[in-house]
Amino acid sequence: MHTMNGIFYAAGVIGGLLLTVGPFVGTARVAPRWIRIALWISGPACVVWGVLGYSLLWGVWDPYGFVRSSKTTFGGIALGILCLLFASGEFRSSLKRDVNRR
Repeated sequence: MHTMNGIFYAAGVIGGLLLTVGPFVGTARVAPRWIRIALWISGPACVVWGVLGYSLLWGVWDPYGFVRSSKTTFGGIALGILCLLFASGEFRSSLKRDVNRR
């Protein structure tokens, strides 16, 4: 079970780094400003979620549950922003516009 958690946390850290850099490179630079800001905010939230998850796997001393609750909070922030982005019609249409430009 710990191996799968480690894989998920690694995917969160790598994906968060890609989400942080993504709005500044490639075709995402022409996306609407609110989409770029939302991607940029969800990236560090994913990275923090992954780092806190790894710290819990490595056995950090957490007597009051602060790290565990912070991990849940940052994971919820990242997941909520990404769900709202994919539910947005403007986000999907900007992705289609980028595909049509090529």
